[in-house]
Amino acid sequence: MLSDIIACHEAVVPDFADVLRPGEERFIIIVSVRLDSAVLHIRNIAKMLKHTKSLGRLIRKQKDDRIELANDVVIVSLPASGRAGRGYTASLVVFDELAHFMDSDGNASGDSVFDAFMPTLATFGERGRAVVTTTPAARQGIVYELFDKALPDWYITRKATTELNPKVSVKTIERARLRDAESAATEYDAEFREPVQAFLSSDAIDAAVNHSRSRVEVGQAGVSYFMGLTRRHWATGMLLS
Repeated sequence: MLSDIIACHEAVVPDFADVLRPGEERFIIIVSVRLDSAVLHIRNIAKMLKHTKSLGRLIRKQKDDRIELANDVVIVSLPASGRAGRGYTASLVVFDELAHFMDSDGNASGDSVFDAFMPTLATFGERGRAVVTTTPAARQGIVYELFDKALPDWYITRKATTELNPKVSVKTIERARLRDAESAATEYDAEFREPVQAFLSSDAIDAAVNHSRSRVEVGQAGVSYFMGLTRRHWATGMLLS
């Protein structure tokens, strides 16, 4: 809902006539986790615009993935893919649930998708806007970096579910806390969780390592040796704009 409201505002309020050529299209891009989510954004935005007659008359053409407006603005909704952003000149890019973007192999892709879409804003300079609407995830990746660094040109709003959506009952949230307190804190309280959800935490592994030990070419007789490999998964992971 937040993403769609922002997209509607950007489509009909700002004037970029001084930036674009006469008749040149200006794009507003919403990037979603899945294709069905992208389609849903277009439906919601169309309903919002049609709610007011004057705005509804702006709709020139509507498809599953876009709405073309009479003021030469095109609202496009795309699934999360770095390749999907090529060729657009956008005044606004909304990353909906950026902390949960995954590629086809199930690996976190938020960083790469974010980096791929940001150049589409270059034409509009300081007036180009990137907006992130997301439930947080781990303390790593692009969402956590933006939140942690608190860059001066980013505005950050962090709210719990009870503040943003009063339709969600307290009982529902409390049941979730009883099942999994850490997961509930992330889902309902906008809390970032530890980056490694594994059998052993990174602190426990580090405590078991002798960092001062030199290389041993030959093992000791009667002693069993084990080698452990760790892989860091860059999970991405409030409203950031």
